[in-house]
Amino acid sequence: MEYLLPYRQWREKVGIKYLDEKALASPSIAFGNATREIMRMADIVEEMLSQVIEALRTNDVHYIEKIKNRDNQVDLLEREIRLYLVKISRKELTDRQADREAYLLTVVNNLENIGDVVVKNLMELAAKRLRKGLVFSEEGWKEIVEFHRRVMENYRLATIAFATGDVELAQKVLQEDQALGELQSRLHLAHIERLQRGLKESIETSSVHLDVINNLRWIDTYIAGCARDVVEGEAG
Repeated sequence: MEYLLPYRQWREKVGIKYLDEKALASPSIAFGNATREIMRMADIVEEMLSQVIEALRTNDVHYIEKIKNRDNQVDLLEREIRLYLVKISRKELTDRQADREAYLLTVVNNLENIGDVVVKNLMELAAKRLRKGLVFSEEGWKEIVEFHRRVMENYRLATIAFATGDVELAQKVLQEDQALGELQSRLHLAHIERLQRGLKESIETSSVHLDVINNLRWIDTYIAGCARDVVEGEAG
């Protein structure tokens, strides 16, 4: 089994840096360790998300595979952090510490979900575009690039809000999430207008274009989820 599923070697390759078992005797220190490891996980997810545009633009299938491989690291970190947090919960925790555990588990879950949407949905759309030799219209591609840019900016704000507990920053993330929902609707209408004009590229890439926007919006709901927990945590 170790030969077929070399989990230990993979764990060492990825490098679990901060989940110190000895620190479990002190929940406060252990939560700090878990938070640092979550930030490492967030960095990998950010890298995956940032490369979505290149995967949709390029004709190199290896770019897609590279992003998929990074998701394996995210899955491993999610597993290790979750197990570590469960071990912390076996200690006698205050109500505030119990809330902290639940909060961190939610953030980990949101990060894993973002990685899943990137790999299972957006990378599949990138592969579909390659298989069919599709090319986005110039207008449509600009819309995707701009929507992706705003989602990336919101992700970075959310990770900073998580790391610092900055409620004001978290509220900005929630406001941008609402704005992106409104932008999504406008982009759908703009795409339909191009279809009605009979623009060849828009017709050929219609389903891929709309699915890319929808999945980026889906990712932003998970980003907003992380920010919402910061706001609600400070509220009590």
